Amino acid sequence: MALEVHGRNVLVTPYLAERIERGLRPALEDPSSAIERVTVRLEAARGAAAPLCHIFVSLRPSGGVVVQDAAPSLVSAIDAAVTRALAALRREARRRAPGGLRRAYAAME
Repeated sequence: MALEVHGRNVLVTPYLAERIERGLRPALEDPSSAIERVTVRLEAARGAAAPLCHIFVSLRPSGGVVVQDAAPSLVSAIDAAVTRALAALRREARRRAPGGLRRAYAAME
């Protein structure tokens, strides 16, 4: 499993990379996890736009989870995106579980 952190108009410091890794650790350390690769892109547009954290999680054998969040500070955007990514990964794990699609469709009815 690979974790990549890229910055666009942002210097990716060890503190930011560690904060992302620490937040995603529950999913990354799960032995039953289908996570193949995690790519994080941090953006800070010049001007008044809020910083953005974009997380893409590639899953085995196919598919993935994509979340992004913007907030007044980069750390807040990271925390919010990590929280959303973990929730999306939990939903995806339930969906992929045996009988998961049947349960998902039954819940929608």
